[in-house]
Amino acid sequence: MLPCTWDDHGVQQEIFGPLLPGLLCAGFVVVVGVINPKQKSLGLCIFSKDPAAMVHCLSRVSFGDGWVN
Repeated sequence: MLPCTWDDHGVQQEIFGPLLPGLLCAGFVVVVGVINPKQKSLGLCIFSKDPAAMVHCLSRVSFGDGWVN
């Protein structure tokens, strides 16, 4: 489900099924700054080719379950 915003229903509610809402950000530093002030996420999916950026995000964001691709 692209593009999404924080206000979209698919981002605000749990989704069970083959759909994944996607929020596009300018970089992982931006992602950390946007996610951390919000309530802890049930899940976090990261799609990147940069291992250092993925480690940066995973080590600074609290979430329930995660996927890295």
